[in-house]
Amino acid sequence: HLYFVQRHQGIEVHNAILNLNILPDGRVLSVGKRFIPSLAEKVNAAAPVLTPGEAVLEAAAAIGAMPALPPRMLEKIDDLTYRYEGGTISREPMRVQLRYLLLPDQSVRLVWDLNIDPFDARAYWDFRVDALSGQVLEQMNRLLSCSFGDMPYRHEDDCREENALSQKASIPTLPLITDGAVYNVFPLPVESPSHGDRQLLDSPADPIASPFGWHDTDGSDGAEYTITRGNNAYAFYDGDANQMPSVDTDGGPTLNFDFPYDPALEPNDMKDAAVTNLFYLSNAMHDFLYHYGFDEDAGNYQANHYGQGPGDGDNDVVNALASYGGEDPEGFDELNNADFLPTSDGNNGRMRMFHWNTGNTLLEVTAPAAVAGLYNTGLAEFGPSPLDVTVSGEVVVVDDEVLTPYTSDGCQLPFANDLTGKIAMVDRGGCVFELKAKNAEEAGAIAVIICNFDDQANDMAGNAGVEEPNIPTVSLSVSSCALIRQYAGSGLTVTMGVPEDSGPTWRTGDFDNGIIAHEYAHGLSTRLTGGRFNSGCLSGPEQMGEGWSDFFALVATAKPGDTGDMRRGMGTYVLRTPTDGKGYRPYPYSTDMDIN
Repeated sequence: HLYFVQRHQGIEVHNAILNLNILPDGRVLSVGKRFIPSLAEKVNAAAPVLTPGEAVLEAAAAIGAMPALPPRMLEKIDDLTYRYEGGTISREPMRVQLRYLLLPDQSVRLVWDLNIDPFDARAYWDFRVDALSGQVLEQMNRLLSCSFGDMPYRHEDDCREENALSQKASIPTLPLITDGAVYNVFPLPVESPSHGDRQLLDSPADPIASPFGWHDTDGSDGAEYTITRGNNAYAFYDGDANQMPSVDTDGGPTLNFDFPYDPALEPNDMKDAAVTNLFYLSNAMHDFLYHYGFDEDAGNYQANHYGQGPGDGDNDVVNALASYGGEDPEGFDELNNADFLPTSDGNNGRMRMFHWNTGNTLLEVTAPAAVAGLYNTGLAEFGPSPLDVTVSGEVVVVDDEVLTPYTSDGCQLPFANDLTGKIAMVDRGGCVFELKAKNAEEAGAIAVIICNFDDQANDMAGNAGVEEPNIPTVSLSVSSCALIRQYAGSGLTVTMGVPEDSGPTWRTGDFDNGIIAHEYAHGLSTRLTGGRFNSGCLSGPEQMGEGWSDFFALVATAKPGDTGDMRRGMGTYVLRTPTDGKGYRPYPYSTDMDIN
């Protein structure tokens, strides 16, 4: 893969890239071109008016982080690039570089390009500040965190992986310098505790990708670290969410990372086991992807290149933060998630695993299998709560025969269809929520599902003018309703209530190898799309990063005997659904279009 960057008078143009993909025999497979024609005629200037420090202040003002004192320059890297102290603005030092930016009107502005890593860790901001006027022309969040429907997770997760290194032929064998490290983990292709048991692995580091083991950084025999840190990754428990180790997981001089695990315990009662699994999977993904081209030349994450590939790009590992904010999950508002901060080569990537609870997932589809699983729900302020009662039955869409606003709003009695002993599905609109529920009860329904008209499962207020119903009511998002209502009246059965689960209150993504593999793959796709020094090419709303990460997670966890038509749900462990459930994607993955 060759990448060419467009410049004018030595100044790079942001994301103006020409990439060539070349086959081993020298033939060009494909060409991607984002060069700007007639660039010299479109640029507005070749020299800035603003200093880089002034550009930092403009960006800081845009996020409400103005410092009491001007930022201090730490280093002038070259005539176009500077490094500034983060101070009270950024957790990390800020790199500021002069570049050009193409605007929607096809004009090209001279800008200061800089990054800010805020202390609240809710974003990682890329700024393009007009180098003449100080106007913020572009502000983008590089932190990869995405949402699908109303499910609480924002990233992929589920998959099962076998030792994918065995899937590629002609891997040379070299003498292995074993470090004797032992890890008690859920080994690939085990996807999660729901899919298999832990095993004790002895020196699992790949001899090609990690020739000195996972705890080395100097290329000599012997580990530099006895904690979960090494050349490819640094995993640590970050329960207080400050991006620093709350405590390090230490295997001692023998590198023995065999820590107790009990599925009935809360994640905080087995921190070392969680960190060990996260460290293992981060390294396993490094080694697996190495053999498929994500090596030193491609810009992989390594502290030391051991003399391989380019001379630059060292000193970047994946910092893997286990159970982020897990010390007080009830008081922490970032739950049911995972994210990855991709960076350019030479800068550490950051992966965060969060705690998961079921939230208000109080509706479980039990049949048909195509849509079975838990669904996020909104609660009603009226009637019995599904937190206190459990109801099961067949779902039927209400028909009140009145077209305004639609026959399924449930606002007028009598209904045309029989709801006796059924769970009524009604659409939002036309009248208040409580009246819909009361009407359904009078028609014989045992519970009510109200379908929202946007992609949220909203809570529902009561109404003083309506008699309170005696049946439970929940709401679903428009996407969830669209998914399941196609089976209503034709065998769609659900259970409304607290899911039957004897496990702990919380689960952590640290034990879900699918989630970890998915997040790690964001580091690969980001660096391979625009080249190892460009981490800003996957920011568009239709970029393929999420799908690519799902793909790598599914491939990494594919077991012998798996076939394409099998159901592969994403995130079934953290969502506490069956292993063949749909997970948090709208549908499970399958080549069978009756399933997917």
